[in-house]
Amino acid sequence: MKSWIVGLAVLMLAGCGSRAIDHAPAPIGDEEARAAMLQVLQGLPGKRAPDQTFVTTEYFGYASGPLYARPAGEGAAVPRKGVARNLQVQVYFSQVSKVDLYKARQGRCKLIVRDGEGRSLYRAVALTEQACQRFSDAVMHFKR
Repeated sequence: MKSWIVGLAVLMLAGCGSRAIDHAPAPIGDEEARAAMLQVLQGLPGKRAPDQTFVTTEYFGYASGPLYARPAGEGAAVPRKGVARNLQVQVYFSQVSKVDLYKARQGRCKLIVRDGEGRSLYRAVALTEQACQRFSDAVMHFKR
């Protein structure tokens, strides 16, 4: 009886999951890579986009709320002690190992940027599979 219930639970959960997308990174230029990353970093329509997004040759990230200092790649000083930068996401390309892509419902695509140990550094949902693939291409381009 227990095996029947476990089997039913596995079947139900399998239908809810996302399907992995096989994608080998393609060559991309610097400006096209930045544009592809900014498109995903800005988020889905209808959601509140971050106030600022950053794509440098060293990292990408975004922030909402007041910023008391620009990120290091922008040439600004480190914030004063006790003053929060409110930077919500900052991922260094040197930490990235791979980008996993998954087909989601309603034609959307999920992406997970992972480090060498398999931990998630950044997660996002894009409107199209092509946007996810271009983001993956861009991350691997800047990772070099």
